[in-house]
Parts: sequence; structure tokens; C-alpha cells
Amino acid sequence: MRQTRTTKTLPGGASGSARLRYAICALLFAFLVTGLQTSQAQIIPQGKTTGIKTKKRRKHVKRPTKLDGYITLSSYYDDNVFGYSDADKTLYNSGVKPERFPIDQIEDVVTTVAARGDILWSRKRRSNWRLRFRYDASLYQSNTFRNNNQFGVELRRKKRRSYTELSILWTPNYYLRHLFWSSVRASTLRTATDPTYIAADLSKVGLYLEREQRIARRLYGRLKVGYISKNYGAPFDERDNKTLFFAARLRKIMSRRVEAYIGASIASVSSSASDYNIAGISDISNTETGFRGGLEVKLDKRGRLVLNESFSYKHQSYNTSDVADVFHYNRSDNEVLWSNRLTWRVHRSWQPRVFYTLRNSTSNVPVGVSDVGAYSSNRFGMQILHYF
Repeated sequence: MRQTRTTKTLPGGASGSARLRYAICALLFAFLVTGLQTSQAQIIPQGKTTGIKTKKRRKHVKRPTKLDGYITLSSYYDDNVFGYSDADKTLYNSGVKPERFPIDQIEDVVTTVAARGDILWSRKRRSNWRLRFRYDASLYQSNTFRNNNQFGVELRRKKRRSYTELSILWTPNYYLRHLFWSSVRASTLRTATDPTYIAADLSKVGLYLEREQRIARRLYGRLKVGYISKNYGAPFDERDNKTLFFAARLRKIMSRRVEAYIGASIASVSSSASDYNIAGISDISNTETGFRGGLEVKLDKRGRLVLNESFSYKHQSYNTSDVADVFHYNRSDNEVLWSNRLTWRVHRSWQPRVFYTLRNSTSNVPVGVSDVGAYSSNRFGMQILHYF
């Protein structure tokens, strides 16, 4: 008889080999799923999904108010601090008119202190506001009576490609020089005992509005308008004047190490004497035109050694129609200013500097009258800037 082979059936109705196969398939499936998830986690960065680009919304964070500024201390030598002409220097050395030159010496050493304090705040990421307080003091070593102070406030809004600035500057008292006190005055009459020459103490206030805008790649344009009021004191009321000027400038960034600019200006000066119409009182109203240019060069790759060169020219024409006024009738002055400055940026907070300035002015007044508009001066010194 043929023997029949019996198969043992496990509970549940499935054979043991079938259950084993089912278990192996389940383990393989779980292994494949786990491996697939692991590979996806390695390929796709956390926080991103495939096929759908998600953009997180940035939260606006207000920048806190910031306080900073800088202090500048400089000392320079000037061989003609009062701007005397060659004829005036000869007269001063002769001692003929000591009442006209009550000074210790024509040249002097001047120490200046400049402080700037800024309050910065911003409500937008690419726009900020700055309120700056200014203070400048000039101290003369020999002619101490010429010490003066200047105060100012600036408000600037700076954007990524432009800035706008409104500023006001005030000089309360500044000794200009001793001027001739005419016997014919509209406000003050001179007696026989009064001195012929009196000190002219100048005070002035200036209001300025400036705007710079990027007009092309690495090219910026700037416009500036200003209004200046000058007061020479009670004995010289006819000299008080008001100036309105406009200036424009183009600045080009040539490369990372070279930057240049060029500009022009025009101004109209109206003196109080133009309203008097009295013979013997000079009208110093005039018109000024000029241009200037400059260059900034970083002498090393890191930009720590910077050379600044600038040149300016100004032409001044007097407007008086009084032929008897030989000092101002048909008169014109020309002034040239050449400035050099070398700055070493030793540290982000400390920058020493050396500078030299040459100023030269010529005038077409008749020979033998006076050459008060013709003078020259040389100034050189050192300066230290500290940022905080």
C-alpha cells in the first residue's frame, strides 16, 4: 500500500511554511519602508517639502536707538590767520597805524576741538534717521581775543541710495579784524574823539538743505541750498548781509580704491547798505560763482591709508554802482584753495591725520588804493579723530 504523507495544520488554518513566508515578507516590507524614509530625510532638508516652495514671513524687528559720534582734536600753524594783504603786512610791520592792527602777530598756532554726537533710530530696515549735535571751538595761542565757538544741529534721513539732510549752524561771536569807522552812518554817528578803527565782531547763522541721490551705477548727484545771515555789530550795520547760494556736485566711485567728485556753486550776497542809498556808505553786495573738484585714493589694499586732494576756485564781483567807491566799484576777486590730507586708519576708533592748505586771492582794485582782496596763506597741521 502507498503511504500517504500527512501535513500538520497550525491554528488559524494556515500551514507553518505559509506563516513563515508571510512573516518574512512583512519584515522585508517594513525594512524597505524604513530605508526609504531614512533616505528621504537625508536628501530633503528639514523644514522643506518637494514640489512646494514655502516662504517664511520675516518678523519686523525694530532697531534700538543708538548713540555714537566722534571727537576731533587738531593743531595747525597759519602764517596769515587774518588774511592780510602784502601791503597790510608792510603797514603792520612799520607800526604806522597801531589802531588798525591791535594784534600780537599775523601768524599763529590754532588748536581746534570738534565734537559730534549722533542719535540714530530706524523704523525700516533700509531707512534710518540721525540727529546730530555739533560743537566746534578754535583757540588761538597768541591772538586769544579771536577764540570762537560754533554750534549746530543736523537732521538726516538716509536710505540705501540717497540721503536728505537739514542743518543749522550758529557762530555767536567771531573777531574778523579792525575796520574803518566812517563818519557818515545811518545808525551810529562818530564823534571827533571816537577811534578811526573799531573791531568788527562777526556773528552768523546758516540754514542748509542737502540732498544726494544715486543716478547711475557708482554715480551720485548732490544738490545743496543755503541761507546765511551775517551781523558785523552796531558800528557796521551797513555791512550786515544775507547770502543765498546753490551748489551741485557729481561723485563717481571709480573703483574700490579711487573716488572723485566735481561741482559748481553760485551765490548772491545782499548787504544792508543797498537799502541806505547814502553817499559815503559802501555797498558790499556781490555775486559769487565757483567750482571745485576732489579725489580720494586708498593707497593700500585694506584702505587704511587714504589720501584726499581737493581744489576750488571762487570768483566774486561787487554790484555797487557808486563810482566814488573806489574800493568796490567794478571790483572782482579771485580765490584759489588747494587742500591736501593724509589719513591713517590705525584702528576703527582712532585715525591720525596730517593736512596742508594753500589759499591765494587776487583783486583788480586800482593800484595805490588798497589791495585788501589780495592775500595768501599757508596752513599745515595734525589731527586725531576718535570714534565712540
